[in-house]
Amino acid sequence: TLSFDLPTAQNGTLSIFDMAGRTVGGVASGEFTAGSNSIGFSLPSSMPPGVYTARYTSEETTLIGRFAVVR
Repeated sequence: TLSFDLPTAQNGTLSIFDMAGRTVGGVASGEFTAGSNSIGFSLPSSMPPGVYTARYTSEETTLIGRFAVVR
């Protein structure tokens, strides 16, 4: 699960990138509510161990977080 807080309701996109900056996948896009948001995200078995970046972007906000995959 990827969780993030927004100051206002926004239309945005949540994407996952590897450390080389390549897009690994788009998790969700559309209207997100003000306050706490949680998006369920299942790691594909083909996703190798490593550090990844989750990035939420909209016209108003950019949020970036990192997570590690350990197998």
